[in-house]
Amino acid sequence: NPEDDMQLIDELLENQDDEQISKIEGDIEEQEERLLQLKEHIKVYHDMKEKYELLMDHVEKLESEKAQLAEKLKEIEKDPSKSHSIEKKLENVKASLTRARQDVRKQQQKCREAEQDAQRCKGLERRIEEMKNAKAHLIKKQKDDAMRQKDFT
Repeated sequence: NPEDDMQLIDELLENQDDEQISKIEGDIEEQEERLLQLKEHIKVYHDMKEKYELLMDHVEKLESEKAQLAEKLKEIEKDPSKSHSIEKKLENVKASLTRARQDVRKQQQKCREAEQDAQRCKGLERRIEEMKNAKAHLIKKQKDDAMRQKDFT
């Protein structure tokens, strides 16, 4: 019977649309969860960026102190007793400067990762928006098909 065949085809198409909509809904939820996680990472990275800026200030201060100590050392080379304490201070400053520079490099890497996460966030937001539009389109198509079916019968 042609009417039964048409009804069966309509039911199959409707079920297919329902499955697509359910799949899209699941994908949207999954992507939104990933987006939330990335945004949390970005918040942590913003704190790291502040730490990076503090480290850069610290490095600058150490560089300045190193230059001052080196200058003092030149001035008092004649008095070995004073130069020894300044040499010791200078070595300590150099060691601190080395550690601070290593910390700065680590923070720079973390900042780059934060920038990459921010780009991923933008991509995920676009993808989620596209999926929501696809879902809305499918729901509208499903409603239109139902209306046509209703008008047809």
